[in-house]
Amino acid sequence: MPSAALTGGYFIRSDVMATIYPAQANSPQTSLSAAVTASSNTLTLADASVLPAPPNLAVIGVNDECETIRYTGKTGDTLTGVTRGFEGTA
Repeated sequence: MPSAALTGGYFIRSDVMATIYPAQANSPQTSLSAAVTASSNTLTLADASVLPAPPNLAVIGVNDECETIRYTGKTGDTLTGVTRGFEGTA
C-alpha cells in the first residue's frame, strides 16, 4: 500500500510522485567549448559525459554570473533542447 503524508492540508501519495531531475552527487564539472549566445538552444561542452542523463538541470557560469539551464538531450559532448535562464539569472 502506498504511503501518504499530510502537507499543507493536502495528502501526497508517494506512489504517484516522480523524480523529475535526478541528482548527481559531488556537482560534476566541465567547461563550455564553444561560444554561447542569448538564443543558444545547444551547448557544446568539453565533456558532457560527466553530467546526468537528460532531462536535467545544470548551472553555467560562476558566482554572480551564472544561470540554471534545462537540457532535454545529449549527443556526444553537446547538450540539446537547452532552455537558458530556466530559474532566472544571477
